[in-house]
Amino acid sequence: MRAPLPEMRKSAAIDGLFQDLLEAIEARVARAGSGTDPSRRPDAAGALRVSKPRALSEGVAFVLEGHGGSFRFTNSLKGFILVTHEERAASREESIISVHRRGMSYRPIVKALFPRVEGRGLMARYPTPFAYTSVPVLAQEYLLRAEGQTESP
Repeated sequence: MRAPLPEMRKSAAIDGLFQDLLEAIEARVARAGSGTDPSRRPDAAGALRVSKPRALSEGVAFVLEGHGGSFRFTNSLKGFILVTHEERAASREESIISVHRRGMSYRPIVKALFPRVEGRGLMARYPTPFAYTSVPVLAQEYLLRAEGQTESP
């Protein structure tokens, strides 16, 4: 993430996170398409597409598309980025990406929007917590999922 300014507000940190995530995904898609990224299978070249950001009524969004479905990242302008997964004509809001202030800087955090199901018999439900993350980790996770290499959580 970009170096924070001492007076940086959360909205500016979210805007920076959104831009950093877009740039990281675009760079990896470009490397995968040119065959220069050794972590990508040769048959995956050209399978991923990322749109340019566009204004929507709910904020600014870009879309990552691949064999595993599409992921829309929407900067809601309300302090978080909403990730929506669309696959086989079904759409679900999947996770929230935001920032948490620690000292003089902001760190990216992510929270899944669906409950984790555990237990026996009654299938107890527990809410999913926020977890610290980074732009490279987020980009890698969503690229792999868009390629269809990993299952939805």
